[in-house]
Amino acid sequence: RCVVLRFLKSPPNQNKTSEEILQHLQNIVDFGKHVMKQFFGENYVHHGEIIQLPLDFVRQLCLKIQPERPESRCDKDMDTLSGYAMCLPNLTRLQTYRFVEHRPILCIEIKPKCGFIPFSSHVSQEVKHKVCRYCMHQHLKVANGKWKRPSKYCPLDLFSGNKQRMHFALKSLLQEAQNNLKIFK
Repeated sequence: RCVVLRFLKSPPNQNKTSEEILQHLQNIVDFGKHVMKQFFGENYVHHGEIIQLPLDFVRQLCLKIQPERPESRCDKDMDTLSGYAMCLPNLTRLQTYRFVEHRPILCIEIKPKCGFIPFSSHVSQEVKHKVCRYCMHQHLKVANGKWKRPSKYCPLDLFSGNKQRMHFALKSLLQEAQNNLKIFK
């Protein structure tokens, strides 16, 4: 099968229980099924399915892929305790190959992040009513030395509906992807 496996990752020594891992993955699947499919349609959202793999296989897989992971992504460990993963179609490969001869195949993956400003009586800090979560995390990552500079990308621009702001968001992702944009040929 032409599939990919998505495992949860977490900072070292912050292991979640199997039940917490399963619930987190179920939340992701439910969001895809009940929210994203409503916006983009059945043909454009692949929510995946949760599967449980043998723990020995997961540990061997983790050891095999660890040397291939970029250093900037090694601050989190792959879940090797629960065996739960999401099984999704590999969208970097087309299922039909009749187009291959005529032009290259491109796959674009955008991880847009949260595209809203939180509004709740429980949010007390004034800045949280003006700046999105992604932008706040950008400044935190720069302060912690994970990135040299914050990305100019903001999910509020991407989801704004304003063509200029959306164009600026995509251009910013191209300039400083920070794992939020991948392009495969």
